[in-house]
Amino acid sequence: MTTKDHDRLRNLGKAMYPNPWSSCHREITLTELATYERFRIVLHDLGYHYSVSTTAIYRSAHATLEADLVFNALRASIEQHPALALQVGDCESETPYFYRLKAIDLRKVVEFREQQSLGNGKLSQLEALLSEQNSTGFTDSSLPLWRLIVLPLSTSPDNPHQHEYALTFTYHHVIADGKSGQAIHYSIHQGLNKPTQHSPDVNSAIVIPPNRPLLPSMDDLFSYPRSWSKCLFDSLANYLPTWKETQSLEHMRWTGTPYPADGRNTTHIRLIQLSAIDTAALLNLSRTHRTSITALLQVIVGRALFAHLPHADELRCASAIELRRFIPRRYGITNAHMGLWIDAWAQDFLRSDLVGGTQGEEEGGTSSPTTTTPSPSTHIAWSTAHKNKLRINYEVQKGQYDLGFRAYAAM
Repeated sequence: MTTKDHDRLRNLGKAMYPNPWSSCHREITLTELATYERFRIVLHDLGYHYSVSTTAIYRSAHATLEADLVFNALRASIEQHPALALQVGDCESETPYFYRLKAIDLRKVVEFREQQSLGNGKLSQLEALLSEQNSTGFTDSSLPLWRLIVLPLSTSPDNPHQHEYALTFTYHHVIADGKSGQAIHYSIHQGLNKPTQHSPDVNSAIVIPPNRPLLPSMDDLFSYPRSWSKCLFDSLANYLPTWKETQSLEHMRWTGTPYPADGRNTTHIRLIQLSAIDTAALLNLSRTHRTSITALLQVIVGRALFAHLPHADELRCASAIELRRFIPRRYGITNAHMGLWIDAWAQDFLRSDLVGGTQGEEEGGTSSPTTTTPSPSTHIAWSTAHKNKLRINYEVQKGQYDLGFRAYAAM
């Protein structure tokens, strides 16, 4: 890391852990970035995490999705969600702030792509698109912190007279969380079904954002105590495994591959498609074993990772916790609003819990070579998935206690 990067992290530390003898709840202006928002800015600028992407498949009788129709839908979305008109100023300082753009030229943030060859399947097209979008940051301060890609796919398999379009909305994590992706697509869908109110000339692409106040940040919504001992131990928990791994390979915790030193992080995405019937069956099976799909997926991914990590017997999984349920009702914030209201927590998994034996036992020579691979999917460690569900419930039930500390510790 360069000296400049170290200065950025030092400034972030001052924001996250201010002087304990000063007031812990100083007044924050409406446009100043909250603590977790500053954290997202630093991750973006260091190249560690650029964006969030949500893709929805739209069906239309139109063979071409006209730009004016999309612009009209986005105009309504910008009027509904103040976050879509934001930019960040003074990123290098200790007090970065949000400001509203005077105008947005939709032609610069919306891209209409040509339909690819029939040889490329729908999933492979979306994989390439999402990998590209999540590997590209936001560097132009004259543009908003989002972009939209419109990709024609094919005619609908259910109705040959309907055409399918993939709309991929990619946005900076500083303005919104993953749940917000549903809110933006809901507003786009509403706008696409309304008649165009603007003439199809060059000015239809120019949007003047309304003067609407921003929704409250996590710092505004939650009043949580800062536990200095917890900050210390949560931070050390991330660094001690690294030291331990250099001492011995007998007990190694895998926390992911190192980030590149030049800060250029590339995202590779693979998509797995499940039918509605299979998803419903998986949900019912999870309930039968007193777990959830989220808890089960963590176990499945853990088992798959252990199959390719022969020297690791422990891995760490960071999970997001959606916080809208804890926001006081008087604020009126629902799933239809766009904002950054998430927490995170880290969970460690042992190989013996997910695979059924420690790496030392597997290398002892008493078992067959196939014992290092996870058992078939019909023998998934349901007991571990159930315990994982209980841990998730425990973290969620904490509510706003320890709010924010887990988010930093899990990164």
